[in-house]
Amino acid sequence: DAPDLDILILATDIDPVILNTAARGSYPQSEMLAIPPPMRAHLDACDPPSPTEFTMNRAARALVRFAELNLVADWPMQGPMDVIFCRNVVIYFDADIQSTLWCRFSQSLDIGGYLVIGHSERLIGPANACFERIGNNVYRKVADLAAAEMTAL
Repeated sequence: DAPDLDILILATDIDPVILNTAARGSYPQSEMLAIPPPMRAHLDACDPPSPTEFTMNRAARALVRFAELNLVADWPMQGPMDVIFCRNVVIYFDADIQSTLWCRFSQSLDIGGYLVIGHSERLIGPANACFERIGNNVYRKVADLAAAEMTAL
């Protein structure tokens, strides 16, 4: 059903080697254990499944675009987006850059969109007022940044 829906998954990283590995769509089965077996079976291209290798099926792979992205440089993609997963990356930046990144994510999300972050990360700065926390590391955007806050970025 997914190929018939308006879905695009943008997978980014600063490291082209990581992106190339991800784009191949083949992973050790041990890395797929967190995905529930029925979903894993639906996504697996191998029939019968390999005991050691998981290969993403063609329909699922067609939904994903891979791109290099430096979070502190210009972003090639434009919003609005429905979901952003940025886990365990922002913690490596200082507080000012973290605040700027949270604001940029907020600007890229639709109202009602979701931001999923790492367990050790917390929203700081003006963007914090734009989100409501709905889980340990899941936030829903409830408001846009004020115009004055956006021009300061």
